[in-house]
Amino acid sequence: MKNFTKNICIKCLFILLILALFSACSEEPKEEIKQPESQPKQLSEDNVLKGYQDQMQKAKDMEKKILEDAEKQKKAIDDLTK
Repeated sequence: MKNFTKNICIKCLFILLILALFSACSEEPKEEIKQPESQPKQLSEDNVLKGYQDQMQKAKDMEKKILEDAEKQKKAIDDLTK
């Protein structure tokens, strides 16, 4: 008899859980989150050119640093092999 009531309790809890999940999922949010409306920025040719030049300079600096690091590694390898 205990096993029978235990099974009934488990089934009731399962049904209540499913009902709670359905009711929680079916509710619509009370307030919709408003996305800020931003105006597209007007880009001038000077700003675009400046940004391009900055990116090119960064790329050149990174290339220079990589070459310097490669030289250091080459020297270290040469020192180890001597």
